[in-house]
Amino acid sequence: MFGDVARLGLAVRDRRARLGLSQTDLWRSGGPSNSTLTNIENGRQVPVSSFTLRKLDEALKWGTGCAYSLLHGDEGPVSVSMPGAELRAHNLAAAAAEARRALARFADNQIGFQELEACVLLLATEAEAVANDARSANG
Repeated sequence: MFGDVARLGLAVRDRRARLGLSQTDLWRSGGPSNSTLTNIENGRQVPVSSFTLRKLDEALKWGTGCAYSLLHGDEGPVSVSMPGAELRAHNLAAAAAEARRALARFADNQIGFQELEACVLLLATEAEAVANDARSANG
């Protein structure tokens, strides 16, 4: 599955940086191989398997299906040249959409509390980043 690899790559790189992980660290914690991760982070249009998406969810401490939603989300593609504040706002919107989907899956007993919690924590992290950007911009 191809999807929007550039969008996924931006989110993966940002999340990995926030967690203080190198690509090798991510691989060692159960993420995809270094070459696969490099392709994704560079937005190369390569097939990304569901197995790789699950590895990303686990290694990046995202909820189940978060990487899939970033790859195939309904919020539209993220431009690689998107300014930082706009990218953060887009990531916040994507995290909010994923949290809504996770809540629905939780209500239907399709996922457990831990998966829901991971999506909500991702939403909170994105919201904090946007708030910090706003505080920095306002001096």
